[in-house]
Amino acid sequence: MDDLVTFLRDRLDEDEQLARTAASSGAEWPDAAGEVRTAELAHARRHDPARVLRDVDAARRIIDWAIDFMEGDYAPWNETCLELLALSYADHPDYRAEWVPEPRLT
Repeated sequence: MDDLVTFLRDRLDEDEQLARTAASSGAEWPDAAGEVRTAELAHARRHDPARVLRDVDAARRIIDWAIDFMEGDYAPWNETCLELLALSYADHPDYRAEWVPEPRLT
């Protein structure tokens, strides 16, 4: 579990640093022809640095909350919360297969 928490915190630190760098640069990202396409611009606005920083803050709070309640009946649920947070980084080379959450039973 400690490795998963470390992995998550490292990824959030990376996301935060990239968002802060992007926010301070004011750069626009044109396509190869020099134009920003509508769908790309909409996506970039949706995931602007301010939003990424809010997401990072929220994820850090969830991690801290889950760690505070890792004992007793809530431990499996909290471990699953951390695994779900890590799932968005599944393409990272340090992501481990054992962190894939169990399929949800319906």
